[in-house]
Amino acid sequence: MKISVNWLRELVNVTLTPEALADLLTIAGLEVDEIEDRRQWADGVVIGKIIDRQPHPNADKLSVCQVDIGAETPSTIVCGAPNAKADIYVPVATLGTYLPKIDLKIKSAKLRGVKSEGMICSLAEVGLAKESAGIHIFEEDNLQLGADARPFLELDDVILDISPTANRADAMSMIGVAREVAALTGGELNLPQPPETTLSDPQTYPLTVEVSDGNACLTYIGTIIEGVKIAPSPDWLQQRLEAAGVRPINNVVDITNLVLLEWGQPLHAFDRQKLETVAGNKDHLTVGARFAKDTETLKTLDGQERKLNPVNLLITANDTPVALAGVMGGEETEVAEETQNILLEAALFEQVTIRRSSRSQSLRSEASARYERGINQSELELACRRAIALITELAGGTPVTQKMSDHRPDRSAESIELRLDRIHHVLGPVEKDGQRINIAGEDVERILSDLGCTLTPVSGEKTVLSVTIPSYRYRDLEREIDLIEEVARLYGYDRFCDELPDKTEAGGLSIEYQTQRKVREVFRGVGLTELVQYSLVKPEKAEVFLSNPLFAEYSALRTNLLDGIIDAFAYNQSQGNGALNGFEIGRIFRKIDGEIAEWDNIAGIMGGDLLPQGRWTRSGKANPMSWFEAKGILERVFQRLGVSVEYRQDSEDERLHPGRTAALWLQGQKLGIFGQIHPQLRQEKDLMDEVYAFELDFRCLSKVLNRDSLLTPHFQSYSSYPAVERDLAFFASLDVPVANLTKTMNKAGGKLLAGVELFDDYQGQNVPEGQRSLAFSLAYRSGDRTLTDEDVEPVHDKIRKALVKQFAVTLRS
Repeated sequence: MKISVNWLRELVNVTLTPEALADLLTIAGLEVDEIEDRRQWADGVVIGKIIDRQPHPNADKLSVCQVDIGAETPSTIVCGAPNAKADIYVPVATLGTYLPKIDLKIKSAKLRGVKSEGMICSLAEVGLAKESAGIHIFEEDNLQLGADARPFLELDDVILDISPTANRADAMSMIGVAREVAALTGGELNLPQPPETTLSDPQTYPLTVEVSDGNACLTYIGTIIEGVKIAPSPDWLQQRLEAAGVRPINNVVDITNLVLLEWGQPLHAFDRQKLETVAGNKDHLTVGARFAKDTETLKTLDGQERKLNPVNLLITANDTPVALAGVMGGEETEVAEETQNILLEAALFEQVTIRRSSRSQSLRSEASARYERGINQSELELACRRAIALITELAGGTPVTQKMSDHRPDRSAESIELRLDRIHHVLGPVEKDGQRINIAGEDVERILSDLGCTLTPVSGEKTVLSVTIPSYRYRDLEREIDLIEEVARLYGYDRFCDELPDKTEAGGLSIEYQTQRKVREVFRGVGLTELVQYSLVKPEKAEVFLSNPLFAEYSALRTNLLDGIIDAFAYNQSQGNGALNGFEIGRIFRKIDGEIAEWDNIAGIMGGDLLPQGRWTRSGKANPMSWFEAKGILERVFQRLGVSVEYRQDSEDERLHPGRTAALWLQGQKLGIFGQIHPQLRQEKDLMDEVYAFELDFRCLSKVLNRDSLLTPHFQSYSSYPAVERDLAFFASLDVPVANLTKTMNKAGGKLLAGVELFDDYQGQNVPEGQRSLAFSLAYRSGDRTLTDEDVEPVHDKIRKALVKQFAVTLRS
């Protein structure tokens, strides 16, 4: 919410600078996001009077003006505005003035041969309008020439943009902020005191108010005001609205918006004649509040035809919908230039009702934002009287009839007991005059009294107070702890001593999280970029759905990471960023036996040229990543983590190529899947050739990892003796995976076998049908000696026999 410091100073006596005031509010919990100093927009702009205007001798659309700015001689200024004329007071930017809104510094210049010394300003040039048809003309006469123009442009103001927390409904109004400032500074409040509304006697217009649900619509006040004259609002009102970021419309609508900003009470004005037309009865008007029916529609002020549903609370005229209660009025009954009589609505609606109604229509307004947080129930009449008084003054209206439906609960007898001992226990000591003492009872009473609370000592208890909450704070001050928080907030959080509890322990990361950090480090170490994506996705399959989503596009929880990573790869490629070689460790959600389960998974994607810097050796051609290169990246991760993963053929995942996909198994459990993106999916996503992806179950990986060695690596000495290499070639059935053969060789080779590498795979001539020729290089090594043939041959022979026995291979060497 935007707060005008000038307006604030009219409501409370405060002498702090805007910067100091912003710091004070922020420390107290009303965070100031931005300070907009409007004084800089027209620094150097003065009051001037055009005393003579002549056409420019060399340009048809320019004129040469003699402008008196209070100097010894008039200034000659060339002006292109069509409304420039003699004997008018205008804002003039003098030489040397910098106008930040148009990024222009005023210098002496020649325009079509005529020297110009300054600039006559429009509202757009000083930041008060987006566009201006001509220069600004002051309505006042006999202004002091050469005086600062900023007070007359309302540019002697500073705007504070605050973000009240959800519990501070009172801070959504100027008066609420003024009360807060008064409590913080001790300043005296000067709130508007509107006069009592005088109605015709008897009330001449037959108006009835009917509310079907007193819990949804606590109070409804309808006031008929006749003889209004719709016109633009006076400058002071328009400038006050614009400072708050509200667009002026006409005097009646602007008054309702002013009261909204001032008191935090939404109001709405209906054209009475249009209400009668919609209601189909000019003799009697019944205004009501009820919930919508499924078949009803309403065209709101934003021009949208809205299909209503039963959660929408409506304002009706003779049971015909005319407004979305607490959210937005209807287009058919809006106040326009021809309006002569109005119905002014002042109402209290229940918070949850308005929130549901607003969300169901994806429509949020300034009114709904305040109703959702809560409106001050006891000052509804004050806000209504304020609006009626302004309409009478600025639009010439006469109130003739007022009807009211009231279901507000009486909260005057409610109070909260506050124990001084409890304050000391929760907040601890404060430092005062170099000593640590508990906050004094007098300070507690002063703070709560400044907040508007009424304090009464509990009989027989010297340190217990009965606190009655002011009406504008009853929604967020409900318990003793709320009052203690207010004491700390206004006394100053920074004034309390820093004390740790008696029994404290050093913090630290859990083993699980340390393991996850280490895994992240390993994946980054092999060149993959870490990705972070939303857990919320568009519902498509068997996702876990949210019961109360913010948006339909994000109304489900993801069941895998791979879909999002493929989309991220496609998006990066479409933006010309090449291959996105990345990974993500994130949470997935699934329904298992009717229960929602969640855990972390790891997914990654790879593609493109693995060595793009070497293209000059390939005539500039890219070399797509091969399946074995992608597998090698994943293998380096497993090697660094110290786990041995088994690859098995798999074709269940439709997103991956059925002939180039492997299921990953770790110690008898399925770890995940790895493979090439399916050609059909690659074509749909317009991906580059040969893209590879994997997804791993982090739970399975975490169970197997040796966390001690992973988190605290230990050095293992390497052998200084050379390896002895032997080749092993044989025919094996096509059904036997190489991984099984390698596993058998490692088991039979024992500690002496240091490595197994497949270097030849051949099918064709001289190879039996249904078989293939495989050749392996086996390395033998010992850490304490150089191996001889007598050491190696028995082990090598043991490996050959194990292969023949287990897989019936035909040895060739």
